[in-house]
Amino acid sequence: MKKILLTLVILFISDFSYSQVQRGNKLQRRGMIDRDQLRERLEQRRESIHNGESDPKRILNLTDEQRKSFREINSNHLSITKPLKKEMMKKKLEMQLEKMEDKIDVSTVNKLIDEISDLEAEMRKSGFSRNLEIRSLLDDEQQIRLDRMMQMRKQMKKTGMMRRN
Repeated sequence: MKKILLTLVILFISDFSYSQVQRGNKLQRRGMIDRDQLRERLEQRRESIHNGESDPKRILNLTDEQRKSFREINSNHLSITKPLKKEMMKKKLEMQLEKMEDKIDVSTVNKLIDEISDLEAEMRKSGFSRNLEIRSLLDDEQQIRLDRMMQMRKQMKKTGMMRRN
């Protein structure tokens, strides 16, 4: 009887420890990392920012003329998108106010949704045309660097390591 009880306890403990190891492996496979790894990544990111490694102008190795054109393109883009963002925020606030009403006017909300979608589309179009203009300034090597930089930014956004302004 004691042997059976002892065997059951040993089996239970081994099963429990095995399940904990499997759980840890699942977390690692899902991409979850521990605090030390996260701190290390954040520290590397801070160092790269401090060293100017995330500055597009430095990464792309732009000439003075390219930098000037780069600034002009970005300022034109901002002059277009800034009013669009303000208008979009106004529409979103109007929609929130409409949703707070006792009796919601569905046609008004649908109209606001359509207007917000149109504004978002305009912003995307402007961003796309800006990227095309920037690409036209660059040589082949700089375009490859730009593609790599954009890919890294996408990955960072996806993993949540990039802060939103």
